[in-house]
Amino acid sequence: MPIIVTPSPDNFDQNVDVAVGLGFPLAIAGTASGSGQFSQTFTINEQVVHNMRQVLLTIKGEIPNNPNFGSNLYRLIFDPATKELNEAIRVEINTTLEAFMPYVTVDSIDINADEDNNTMNVRINFTVDATGFQQALAVTYSGTTGTATATAATTTGGY
Repeated sequence: MPIIVTPSPDNFDQNVDVAVGLGFPLAIAGTASGSGQFSQTFTINEQVVHNMRQVLLTIKGEIPNNPNFGSNLYRLIFDPATKELNEAIRVEINTTLEAFMPYVTVDSIDINADEDNNTMNVRINFTVDATGFQQALAVTYSGTTGTATATAATTTGGY
């Protein structure tokens, strides 16, 4: 019979040989003759950033058999840049993260729309409740190319 070990959140990140999850976007790690495994994350904090990126950049209805997963952020970026749009973006981010990532507290959301370049920058400052780790995720939507990117950022500064 297998022995199941459930690590404590206090020492889970101390074992660098145990992967916590998969990195997003999915990519093969290693060389052509290497391991051929998906890239992995090795700390809870790192995995939270990847999970947040995944849920916010996935458009609701995009995943078959799971139509409620994701957010409607991508649909909002083509609206005129107004205070109402900024509030709608904040509500969408908070609602999505409360539903799919209740272990994260959103500290602030900074929005900067650049109508001349048809882009919108959203910076989400958050805290991982279990570890107290503070981090930021910067999401850039480009209406010109129809793309969205998200990168982890430092918690200081803003747009």
